[in-house]
Amino acid sequence: MSEVRKEQYKTLLILCAGLALIGWRFHWWYLTIGAAVLLVSGLISVSLLQKIADAWMWIGEKIGAVMSRVILSVVFVFVLTPIAVLYRAFGRKSRKEKRLSYFVERNHTYTAADLEKIF
Repeated sequence: MSEVRKEQYKTLLILCAGLALIGWRFHWWYLTIGAAVLLVSGLISVSLLQKIADAWMWIGEKIGAVMSRVILSVVFVFVLTPIAVLYRAFGRKSRKEKRLSYFVERNHTYTAADLEKIF
């Protein structure tokens, strides 16, 4: 049995177990019956097994695309934005009081000795 087929069987078993568990927990028997029908039909037909696995992977990709944007938006709004606001409120005042710039003016005339050992 190839690795691809093993992954398809694993996907089928996890999908059916999840549906059966949700159906059993919330007493939605149609989910449990649907999980059993899906499991039996996936085990009998190899082409149907491939279609079920492909459909589940397609759904997973779409959910992943949406959730990554949601998670990044939440991190940006609730983590990075407050840090930026606090930095703007408290960071610049203390830096302005110390000095206006980090630039240090250096008036130095280079000689041949400066270029002998650069590092």
